[in-house]
Amino acid sequence: MGGDVVEQDMTMIYVDQRGCGRSSSSETKDYSLARVVQDFEELREHLGYNKWMIMPHSFGGTIATEYAYQHPKRISAAIFVNSTLYLNDALESYIKNGARLLGKPESDFRKTGGSIGEALNGSPTS
Repeated sequence: MGGDVVEQDMTMIYVDQRGCGRSSSSETKDYSLARVVQDFEELREHLGYNKWMIMPHSFGGTIATEYAYQHPKRISAAIFVNSTLYLNDALESYIKNGARLLGKPESDFRKTGGSIGEALNGSPTS
C-alpha cells in the first residue's frame, strides 16, 4: 500500500476504524462518520501530536476527507491511497463491475426504485 516506503522517513501508525479489523466493536454501536472522525482526533491528542500527516486507504479516504474538513489545522499533509471519496460513485461502480464480472444484469443487484445504498445494504445513501 505504500506504508513500507513511507516508513523509511516517518513513523507510521496503522489504525483500524472502530469495529473493523483488529479494532474492537463499539459498546454504543455508534459507527457513524462523526464518531469515527472523533476517534481519530482523540487518537491524535492521545499521541501528543499537534499536527500529523494522514494516509488513508479505501473507505479511509471518506473518513480522512471529513477529518480534514473538521480539523484542518491538525493535518500537515495527506496521501490518499486508492481511496473512496464519493460513496455513491463507489457503490455504483461496485454494482456495475460486479454484475459484469458475474455475467449478470445489473438489475439482479438493485431494488426497483431504490437508491444505490439501498441496493447494496438496505440503507439509503445521499
